[in-house]
Amino acid sequence: MCAYAELQQSPHFSFLPKLHVAGPSKHVARPSNTESSSRNPWTLPSSSLLSLHHLLCSWRDSPQTSAWGVMLVACTAGVWTSKGHRLLSPFLPIRLHGRRRRLYTGRAVPYDSGNEERAQYESLPSVATWNQPSNMLQGRKLELLLEATLPAMDGPETFYGLGCNETEFKLFLDYIAGRNLTEEQVNISSKYVDTGDDNVRSMLRMHWNSCHLLLKNKSSKNVMAADTRLVAEVKGYLKLMESFETEPMRGSALLQWLQEQCGESLIQRCQAGSNLSLEETQSALKELLNWFKKEFPYYDQGCFHCGNKEGQRLGSVKASEQEEEFLARRSEILFCPSCSRYSRFVRYNTVNKVIETKKGRCGEYSMFMYHVMQSLGYETRWVVDWTDHVWVEVDLGGSWLHLDACEAALDDKKMYLSWGKKLTYIIAFVRGRCEDVTTDYVDDMEEVRKRRDLTDEDLKASLETAQKEFQQEQASAS
Repeated sequence: MCAYAELQQSPHFSFLPKLHVAGPSKHVARPSNTESSSRNPWTLPSSSLLSLHHLLCSWRDSPQTSAWGVMLVACTAGVWTSKGHRLLSPFLPIRLHGRRRRLYTGRAVPYDSGNEERAQYESLPSVATWNQPSNMLQGRKLELLLEATLPAMDGPETFYGLGCNETEFKLFLDYIAGRNLTEEQVNISSKYVDTGDDNVRSMLRMHWNSCHLLLKNKSSKNVMAADTRLVAEVKGYLKLMESFETEPMRGSALLQWLQEQCGESLIQRCQAGSNLSLEETQSALKELLNWFKKEFPYYDQGCFHCGNKEGQRLGSVKASEQEEEFLARRSEILFCPSCSRYSRFVRYNTVNKVIETKKGRCGEYSMFMYHVMQSLGYETRWVVDWTDHVWVEVDLGGSWLHLDACEAALDDKKMYLSWGKKLTYIIAFVRGRCEDVTTDYVDDMEEVRKRRDLTDEDLKASLETAQKEFQQEQASAS
């Protein structure tokens, strides 16, 4: 039987026309291996060549052929694109959904169960698709680390920059040297480092503590943390709250300063326990916030010398020993392109220094307002937004009232949603204690939970663990 006749009998090709196929001619030699030919229905005897044209035309014009063609294209799309893979894999004859493919950016490693490189390859994270850029395959982003050695009195000193570009790092080196360095005097080298590696993090901490590391990005400071758990972060804020208790200008001293600056009438109306109604008290507090914002404007990156507001922020360095006496942990270095001078913005955490400099951001001003509200007699808590903002709340009439000194905002907890912030954790701190208050500041808590890396139960347990460990450390220290 010829191949076309066998195709006619197949249920998968029932659409083919029932054409008569002539038998073999006596003038045509049969295949030498009939058994081999019969096993392969696609081997056409020469007698079938006359019907080949009809076969191809029928196959081309058939609607089923179009359907099979679409199926073939869909299968190809499902294999080579992530979207097609997700949409079409449940319908493909081969179960492709759930397939994982590992990619390795190094050289090919021969398969050997005892091969160390092979073991490293097997431990790499799988990627979601097969066509990602090569820098995404390892699962951790490499950071560019700049390095340069400068001559010094006690010998050469090496400085490092993380998160900054070469221009910013060169300006930082000029600031350290106190003069404009030439290309012959400084040679900047660079390399990529894995900031998720413990050894790299230890090296960065060492350079930071020696004041030899410039950090540009806000998130870069987190790469040096010895413990990246949320428990460790919460304990850090609890320790900072404890340091607030050593503030020399608090209580009656700060209250007297407020009366001198704002007038006794306003301060009396703002104090807790007054005979005013809640509305009148809130009105007085709003007036105090407006005064504070006018006297203590939000500092961005203006030049300390010429007043140019378009200064260039180079990055942050560890605070000096003198700056640490005022609870500063880091200082920002800024360059003014207008007067070519440098400014050092120290992130002080004492009331006296903020009053002296009248420069601060949410960190300094929330600390200031925390002490102001306590001096006015309110139970106060310090509220930290994990997406980089801080403010305070006071207990007024049995509920917590929101106060943001930077924005002169009062009782407006949903204002941060209009900023486009993707909130994750908002935690309120008092001395030795903390509480998750995220639900007070969002409309859709389910969306927030999707962005979190901890469940509600895990978050509660983490906060309890942080408080317990902090209290144990305080007890052992005393």
